[in-house]
Amino acid sequence: NARRVCGPCAYRGLGEDFLNTTFPQLSRFGSISFAYLDNYDWIWAGEHPESYTPQFPTMMKDEEMSQYKLKMRKEYEAEGYVLNNGLSQAAHLAQAKLVYSLCTDRCIIIFDDTFQLGNGLYSGKGGAAMRFLLANERFEVIQQSSIEEPSYNGFVMIRRLPHTRTHTHTHTYA
Repeated sequence: NARRVCGPCAYRGLGEDFLNTTFPQLSRFGSISFAYLDNYDWIWAGEHPESYTPQFPTMMKDEEMSQYKLKMRKEYEAEGYVLNNGLSQAAHLAQAKLVYSLCTDRCIIIFDDTFQLGNGLYSGKGGAAMRFLLANERFEVIQQSSIEEPSYNGFVMIRRLPHTRTHTHTHTYA
């Protein structure tokens, strides 16, 4: 889909590989102000939204998947990857940590296919990343899908809190 929008500027591969190798070559400033994390597909239980529960499967049988996700699984396997939800969350967590290390003071991150479970907990692609980014008041939620929305419509937008910048200089006063 991205190739239809921007052609050769689209990158196919793991987001964390892009951030480690390609981004430094493309970026003029070496920092990130906005990131939209929507990769490493999420498998909805039974591939039918009505059957979704927070206890997600890590792998599903081919006959339980929609034709689209079955095609995606085969594409992942052809690239040497395994399509499952645990790896989806691990990939988004790795990417979130890299974005955090490169983000500006006013950075905004959006996670697609990420939804509230209640009590400040999230699941979906960005579930593990949200735990990391919200810890120690690094980021705050500025917009998200309603908890009443079906989980497959889930998204979360967060912004960096200004006081979380790591300081590298120490001042000593005599």
